[in-house]
Amino acid sequence: MQIPDTARDFVDTLRPIRKPATCHSYIYGLRSLHAWLSSQKLSLGALDRGIMERWLSSLADRGLAPSSRNLYIYHVRKYLEWLFERGTVIAHPDDLLRSSDLPDIPSTLPRPFPKEVDRELQQRFRASENLYAQALFLMRHSGVRIGELVHLETACLERDLHGHPLLKVPLGKLNNDRRVPLSDETSQLLERLQKIGPIGGPFLLAPHLSRVTVKNHVRETLKTISLGLDISGPVIPHRLRHTYATELLNAGMSLVAIMKLLGHRSIHMTMRYAAFTQNTLVRDYHFAMAKIVTQYQLPDNPSPIAEPDPQRLLLDIISWLRKNAPEHNSTHRLIKRIYKIQNDIARLKN
Repeated sequence: MQIPDTARDFVDTLRPIRKPATCHSYIYGLRSLHAWLSSQKLSLGALDRGIMERWLSSLADRGLAPSSRNLYIYHVRKYLEWLFERGTVIAHPDDLLRSSDLPDIPSTLPRPFPKEVDRELQQRFRASENLYAQALFLMRHSGVRIGELVHLETACLERDLHGHPLLKVPLGKLNNDRRVPLSDETSQLLERLQKIGPIGGPFLLAPHLSRVTVKNHVRETLKTISLGLDISGPVIPHRLRHTYATELLNAGMSLVAIMKLLGHRSIHMTMRYAAFTQNTLVRDYHFAMAKIVTQYQLPDNPSPIAEPDPQRLLLDIISWLRKNAPEHNSTHRLIKRIYKIQNDIARLKN
């Protein structure tokens, strides 16, 4: 079903400020809304709260994930606001769709591969001559998303002022680019991938194929390579990103640094890894406890406290007065008196 002209006009207003993928998502959601309205023999002008509640129920009946339903509701709400401003919809958008209509999205923790599985996968990536297996190895050691991986440009290898290799990650999911440090092994792999592709090509990986096709090849290659391994849960490339971040956090890297590496917009996104890494929690706890014990532990052979030296103390007072006391006759007289006391103490000692 083609979307009606009203929906198409609305999406056209978004094109200058939204990504093409976002506009396509709007089209998909609005097409679904109009298909449902058509099946119910309803028009936009007849929309009320009761009709929208039936539409919300239809989304739940389709078995859509909470995140997908949230996206549908958000897009339709923006569409209704646009229609209300033009008088096409009479009811106020606040009365049609409410924030309480958004389903709760379950909070999921990262799912890195277990150490043994990760070690074996990396060995298989290294041993394979398959282009997509090498791309998976690059993904494992850079933490890029699969969408960023397939859009890497040919000239994505850079170096900093000290000659350290960096991976230039293109604008991705959160519309920000970044530079990710690479190990020597990973940078050498990247150089080999650059030699495979055509010089000046738009993409590093298989530029002659669509990006959707390349993504599918990467996913299928991971499933094939991981055959025979004891892996719980889905075997998807994004778990390589989780493994990369978790390994760095367990090695002591700060959350802020990991946030920058992963391209997270908020530290709250990165905090999920802190909630997962039990090894880091245990390590930090024992480190803190050892520090506390050291602070309160008395030495076995405490050294005797030295008697204060009066002359040394008087010299410290004179030094302080010269630096901090105002330039005044009374200050000079006080310093002279202190010097006299110091001389008297020296004579008593002798």
